[in-house]
Amino acid sequence: YAVSHIGEWQEDAKVESLRVFNRHPVVAKALRKVHESDGDIPRLDETARQCGVTSEHLCRIFKRVVGRNFSDYVIEAKIMRAQRLLARTNLSIAEIALETGFSSHSYFSSQFKAYSGVTPSEFRNVVSHSGKGRKHRV
Repeated sequence: YAVSHIGEWQEDAKVESLRVFNRHPVVAKALRKVHESDGDIPRLDETARQCGVTSEHLCRIFKRVVGRNFSDYVIEAKIMRAQRLLARTNLSIAEIALETGFSSHSYFSSQFKAYSGVTPSEFRNVVSHSGKGRKHRV
């Protein structure tokens, strides 16, 4: 994801949630749960329970309405949050991995690279050299 789009993704998600709400309020509620969480992005079973449906039903309708499966969407949300933290804080990569809900630093790094095309360190270097991020401790 391009460095210049870090702040835009959350706004795009809000627009997507509103668009989806008209077609399927359960999926819109699931999207809100993912995007309103501060770090602990809810698991599928928790989200389904909060939406009043089974995990299987949420998976099926989420894929049909959003066009991708719930777990891929959640990983993308975690990576986008990690990108914001890398750009705006001095937290270590290990701290960011934990903060964004990844179980290990290595899994975080592999998912980050698969999604972003660069490692978390490379991403942070690009951001710091582009002047896009204000760094502070959280």
